[in-house]
Amino acid sequence: MNGPDDVHVRLAKPVRVLILYGTALATEDGPVLFFDDLYGHDRKLEKLLGLSPAPATKRPPNRSM
Repeated sequence: MNGPDDVHVRLAKPVRVLILYGTALATEDGPVLFFDDLYGHDRKLEKLLGLSPAPATKRPPNRSM
């Protein structure tokens, strides 16, 4: 992943891959965690929905899950 070259591997059987991208996570304990929107999708969604941008808030640092 971090190497300089792409590596292509032909698989005998295809593998399904699901990639999820989210900037908010509701935990089972109640708190909602917010993460940086690295790709700017939240701004695009706000614009498409006709919403005004949310005010900037201090967010906890990203955590690896």
